[in-house]
Amino acid sequence: MFEDSSWDDLLLSDIDKLTSDLEPSKVKTEKLKEGERRVVCVLFADISGFTALSEKLDPEQVYMILDKVLKVFTNVINNYSGYVDKYEGDAIMALFGAKSASENDTERAIRASLEMVEKLKQINLLLRKNPNLTDIDLKIRVGINTGLVTTGKVGVEREGDFTVYGDAVNLASRMESKAPLSRIMIPEETMNLAKEEIDFEHFGEVKVKGKEKPINTFLVKGVNQTLGKRWERILDSKRSKFIGRDFELDELCNKYDLVKTQLDENNNSPIKIVGLKAPGGFGKTRLIYEFFKKQYEEVDKKNLTLYGHPHPYLKIPYGILISVLQKYFGIFEYEPKDVSEKKFSEGFENLQKFSKDSDLERLKKSEQFVRYLLSLSFDKSKFADLTPQAKQTQINVSLRFILEAIVNRANSFGFPLVLTLDDIHWLDENSHKFLEYFFSTFNIENEGKTEHSKKILVFLLYRPDYEISEKTVSKIKIDEYALKPLTLEQCSELIKSRLTNIHLSIKIYDELFQKSGGNPFYLEEWIKSLLAQFSVKELSEIKEIDEEQISIPMNINSILLTRMDTLEKGHKSLIQVASVIGTTFTSKILSKVSDSFENIEFSDSTLDSLVDSGWLTKTEENDFKSFSFNQFSVQNVAYNTLLIHNRKLLHKITAEILIEENELNPFVIYSHYKHTDLVKEKIEFGFSACKELEKNCETQEAIKIYNNILELEFETSEQKLETLYGRACLETQITEWDKSEKDLSECLELTASISSELVNNYKGKIFCELGKISNFRGDFDQAIDFLGRSDKNFETNSTDENLINLNLIYTDVLRKKGRFEEAQSKLESALKSSMQLKDFILLSRCTYAKGHIHWFKGEYLKAKEMYLKNLEICEKIGDKRGISLAVGMLGAASMQLKENIAALEFYFRKRELAEEIGDKIGVCGVLINISILEFQIGEFQEAIENLTKAQNLNFEIGDKTAEALILGNFGNIFKATNNLEKAEEFFNLAISKFEKINFKYYICEFKFELEELNFQRKKFENLQKRLEELEKFAEEVKHTEAVLKSQILTKQIQFEESVTKDKKLEAVSELEKLLNPNLKEIEKAKVNYEIAKLYSELEKFEEANKFQKVALELYISIFTQCETYDVSLKINELENLKLK
Repeated sequence: MFEDSSWDDLLLSDIDKLTSDLEPSKVKTEKLKEGERRVVCVLFADISGFTALSEKLDPEQVYMILDKVLKVFTNVINNYSGYVDKYEGDAIMALFGAKSASENDTERAIRASLEMVEKLKQINLLLRKNPNLTDIDLKIRVGINTGLVTTGKVGVEREGDFTVYGDAVNLASRMESKAPLSRIMIPEETMNLAKEEIDFEHFGEVKVKGKEKPINTFLVKGVNQTLGKRWERILDSKRSKFIGRDFELDELCNKYDLVKTQLDENNNSPIKIVGLKAPGGFGKTRLIYEFFKKQYEEVDKKNLTLYGHPHPYLKIPYGILISVLQKYFGIFEYEPKDVSEKKFSEGFENLQKFSKDSDLERLKKSEQFVRYLLSLSFDKSKFADLTPQAKQTQINVSLRFILEAIVNRANSFGFPLVLTLDDIHWLDENSHKFLEYFFSTFNIENEGKTEHSKKILVFLLYRPDYEISEKTVSKIKIDEYALKPLTLEQCSELIKSRLTNIHLSIKIYDELFQKSGGNPFYLEEWIKSLLAQFSVKELSEIKEIDEEQISIPMNINSILLTRMDTLEKGHKSLIQVASVIGTTFTSKILSKVSDSFENIEFSDSTLDSLVDSGWLTKTEENDFKSFSFNQFSVQNVAYNTLLIHNRKLLHKITAEILIEENELNPFVIYSHYKHTDLVKEKIEFGFSACKELEKNCETQEAIKIYNNILELEFETSEQKLETLYGRACLETQITEWDKSEKDLSECLELTASISSELVNNYKGKIFCELGKISNFRGDFDQAIDFLGRSDKNFETNSTDENLINLNLIYTDVLRKKGRFEEAQSKLESALKSSMQLKDFILLSRCTYAKGHIHWFKGEYLKAKEMYLKNLEICEKIGDKRGISLAVGMLGAASMQLKENIAALEFYFRKRELAEEIGDKIGVCGVLINISILEFQIGEFQEAIENLTKAQNLNFEIGDKTAEALILGNFGNIFKATNNLEKAEEFFNLAISKFEKINFKYYICEFKFELEELNFQRKKFENLQKRLEELEKFAEEVKHTEAVLKSQILTKQIQFEESVTKDKKLEAVSELEKLLNPNLKEIEKAKVNYEIAKLYSELEKFEEANKFQKVALELYISIFTQCETYDVSLKINELENLKLK
């Protein structure tokens, strides 16, 4: 016999832990206070294996274990609103619905039984820790039956002790005795009560004592994971007739049929979007429900349809997409993580079976980012080196891939996927951006191809005051339907369909119509209010109505308030507490908040009663209970009945309990503290919420919170400075530079009152941000001044990261000023520090910046090498946006190096990457670059087509640099095709646009093109003077090509304006002086070409022949490397040059 008392203590302690998720004080049996006839679900459970246990342990130990096991079972039963009637040895009898009946008593009894089976498995594991009990295997058999019983007292000495009698009780007992071990047996009639929520398997007919005929029985398999959507849950048998929406229903069906027929067509038809616009309560969700009911009447619609709903007041990043994916994988927000992990893994593996090779690879790459969104375990290394913007890109791409995989799955069964996004007027910023990206990139890889593409139908549901932006739906046509109010006749028909036994006068119908405004939800709630008004449970109990007694409130809120006032005090208090916690809440949190107050009582039965009476909906249940308000207006009315003092107190308690329960989403915590008077907590959690939102690129939401907390009184100037600086940085990001500069000026004033050693660090960060803004504005001298002051402050106390950011901004400004040596020095410092920190994000920025320095110095080979390094780093950290930028610049560098084939390959890859991540600016830029390449090889029509595409796309984007570049390149094409007037018009437009944004490099570029055009048109007036100024300007911005071109053109003008031959020869001689060993091959060719032409014109054929040969050899060499239209023209001219 194993008698170590420590094992006893550990065992009993460990079994106690199985009840840790319950309130110990609630481990008790409720006493029925009076007898009555009622329908109850009866549960019998018997534990097998205690005989074997008795042979190995002392009787006292066996008793203690049995006592603990029965307490575990009692906790489970109580948790599912059951009532333990009695214990008999190692058996237990429980009742569900004994206190208040509900439609799911049978379901709750089954769920409790399933949990008891699982708890016993855990108990077995604990018992087997005893070396003498390694073969112990306690098992349970359960029988359940629902039926009519009689309740009553049993024994005078046990005052208040009740039990139940009747055939239903006996049959439940017989089910238990016939059930296999570890199984739950149930008769057919009882099974039918729960078959929508529970899966069963047929066991067969069994002969039971007391019954003449065999009983058809079933065994429980488990909980049905196919839970209904929101509209299915709220529509019960008492829901009114579907009225007044037949036209809209037909339209939805027609759209569906259209998309379905396209499944077999080889086309790339655009995504189909239908908008349903109406005020709350007009039946948008009901319409969708009726559509599904009609379309999928004979089909299991599981995962052929998806539904998502955002949080009504918490702007949770990607909230509506998280909702969609949770429903697809069957994941519940509050269920155990291991259960969610299993569901996701199995669902994701299944999804891969429906993906093609290329889609499968993309789907696999999306897994970790989807896991992150769903709060599951994920590979943190995938996020370690990503900036917030890069992370947002990866999440968007991953969401797109997984949604497309789900579409593929539905399509493989011969159906389009139907995606319903409800209440999109509550969308968060990230969800908006994702939808914009998703709608514009869906099927983008099939553009221009005649093959099967994915088919999806999207329903968007929203209020009338919400306008779907053109950005969100891109260029996709949206079919919008505004639901109209019901007519008087339709309102009357709806009321009559419910009040079948009651005659109302026309006057009542008319008043209801006028006050409801044709809103069916108003009418539904008014009908429900009659139940309370006439103290009945069913409308059929109302036989006649005295119309003088009928109350018809002015609006829906009045009806809800009237109904709420008729609730029992405990019911009303509980719904008020719930309104503070949120639209959706768990019974656990509600219980804890309620228990904090002496005058608020919580009970599961009260919650169930609120569900039964239509106030709440049980939205999720899987070893836990979660509820939500049926309508946001219900929550709003309940919340508004609370005294302000009580609201503040309830929000405070809710926040504290959420923290205690490790629900540490700072945004949620702040949403409660912001309604209290606790300034310190508002600031603390508000600031944390802003930082969390910044990580998720929810810039606007973060600024809103910053605005709120900056109105508060801060304990220290340092705290206010941090908050103000945080807002200023976000304002800089969204180009609200005036606001940012104002905030930063106030930050500087605050530094005067800070005695901290970090004051110089604060000043350094502030001046650095001011320098960044000046750089964006194009005021580079001001930027250098601010950055210099930042550098001076950072000297005494700063982090490496601050210095790196400073030096990178310095690098950009100095590069734009043409001070390349200084820029190089700053960049080397940043690069060295980044390597020491092993910070790949900063390394990526450094290598990209270094490539730019080489680029603007005309060192294209070195630039290409640096962009390749940048590409390698971005691929290593998985930064798709960084990869896209690097590939684009590799294309540009290859084009400058006359590697046209390589350039095109890079550009096509760039376009693919930019389209994949929804980077419209990137797509626009690559279209411009492809058009430049086409221009260079003489494909002018193709160049015009791509520039036009870029221009149309940029009308959406509004990128000023792209706008100016497009105009300038149109000018180049017109110049090359001798449409000189048009070329002049476009060059002037481009220069004007570049001057507005102070982009000096391109101002210089296109000013030279314009002056060369003037030379071609013999417009010599003041041309020489303008060229001298342009040459100085080109030297200032280090545009070496423009410097040389200006010098050449200056000599050509001298030649043209010279009257005598000697003066002309002098001009040619000056041109020869431009030849030097440092010139690039193309520059040498250009100078020799111009000299040869001028000598030929002067009939100096010997000299002309000499320079013609050199120029021809150089151009032929260049042409063999890269066949461009301009070079081919030069070769042709040189070959036909007059040399004798």
